[in-house]
Amino acid sequence: MRKIVQDVIKCDELFYVFENQLCVDDNKDINDYTDREFLDEARYRWKLYFEPGTTPYEMINGEYGEEEQRVAIRERNQITNFIAKYA
Repeated sequence: MRKIVQDVIKCDELFYVFENQLCVDDNKDINDYTDREFLDEARYRWKLYFEPGTTPYEMINGEYGEEEQRVAIRERNQITNFIAKYA
């Protein structure tokens, strides 16, 4: 398994999106995506934490409670680290 795929698996939000949405919609295995596709999706997901009206934005701003806020902060940090590593 490629290192980038292993790192996607470590990012809770990215792994969830690929396994439960993108892989299903695209009828692909997670290993079939390119590094560029992983990075593009990570950048897109990261931006959602700063876009009012999105669930990640609401979560990170505490609109769903403290526990969800902690989860959102952790997931954003995971994605930030992923982007820093592969950009």
